[in-house]
Amino acid sequence: MSASPRRIVVLIGIAGLGLAACGTGYRNVREYPVADGPCRALAVVACEEGDVLGWVDAAENLRLVRAETDVLAQIQSVAIAPDGARAAIVSVGEGHPVVTVYRVADLVTGGGRAGERLPAEKTVDPYPLAIEDVRWIESDTIEFCSAIDFIRFDRESRRGGYDESRSEPPMRTWRWRLRDDAFTPAP
Repeated sequence: MSASPRRIVVLIGIAGLGLAACGTGYRNVREYPVADGPCRALAVVACEEGDVLGWVDAAENLRLVRAETDVLAQIQSVAIAPDGARAAIVSVGEGHPVVTVYRVADLVTGGGRAGERLPAEKTVDPYPLAIEDVRWIESDTIEFCSAIDFIRFDRESRRGGYDESRSEPPMRTWRWRLRDDAFTPAP
């Protein structure tokens, strides 16, 4: 079955509008600059069915991550490591946030393959509470705030301890050293 010339023009127009709506500089696109990385910036595109992760190349083209990732439906924030090699992505699904850490190069090189799985380098799930103020303090260490007890971290479930007997557990600042997958209270 061949498409008529009119149908081809309409399809090209729809595709062009779709690309323009996802270009950089639009209100539905948030950019997170990457220094010395494989792209100029990581980007989050807000769409009706959920946020989409992408990157902006040196020519200012927005490329979407098409591979299946561990990022949940709504992306709250993206923090880029000081060396530009990793990104800590805070996303929300099922009512609470999760932190996923990806190598930026993996998102750029493997993210364009639709239908493939691109697992995170590391994740942490603060269920049933939250995680806030996620930031890099070194290229291998993330600092964040949470009322979850990460001294009792379970590597299999990727969750810290939670004492249900306390009405309001104290909010503490934690440091997560990725190389060791270890958590310590911040000084």
